[in-house]
Amino acid sequence: MTLLNWEMTPDGLVILSDTLVLAGEDHRPRNFMTKVYPVSHLNAVVAGTGIGSMVTSFFVHVASEMLVNDVVHVTEFAPTSLRSMWEQLSDQLPETATTTLYMFGIVAETGQFAGFAYRSTNDFAAEPLSYGMAFKPAPPNGEFPTIESLSDFAKYALAQQADDRALPRKQRIGIGGDLWMYSFEKDDDGALMTRVQRLIRLPHYDEDHELMLAQLPENEGHPYSELILARDP
Repeated sequence: MTLLNWEMTPDGLVILSDTLVLAGEDHRPRNFMTKVYPVSHLNAVVAGTGIGSMVTSFFVHVASEMLVNDVVHVTEFAPTSLRSMWEQLSDQLPETATTTLYMFGIVAETGQFAGFAYRSTNDFAAEPLSYGMAFKPAPPNGEFPTIESLSDFAKYALAQQADDRALPRKQRIGIGGDLWMYSFEKDDDGALMTRVQRLIRLPHYDEDHELMLAQLPENEGHPYSELILARDP
């Protein structure tokens, strides 16, 4: 699950995300969802890839249940919380399932942005993120694209989706829906200013939506549903 690209500097952050979610081992489109969640009282934002319910559960936990003052303070408690969430989900997930949670925000002590990753493959240890650009999925040739504008970011997202769609269905991570931009910068008082904007509707939106409808229990076995599913064997 997820296209997640970002650029982080000490003074600002831009995140681009898609909205498509795939269904388990079947890897067919299941639904659309928000994948980036501002946490206003912490001057922070939560995002994630992999398992959608982990992203939303982590957001709710950080936003309403943690007594912390910034993104660094969260690192003291998040690994334990995430391990517990993952253990509760483990019986419902394929053995190959992985997830990564991200949290970015303004550090209370320095007034600068910082980010951390929590990966299931690393037992959800807090990993500091470097300044600069990052792309998920990563460029297949290992060479990062030249990004000089928001338009370049959007064009590269289209290329990421095209590469993913070229793979056999069960090898795709799933990129689709809408491409959303989340921009964060500090105001004169050091508080977080947030801008949220839909940039483009990604290709294949309508056919993905048809696949979602075809898989609803009430549509199972209907000739039209079978026809829709047969388009992407």
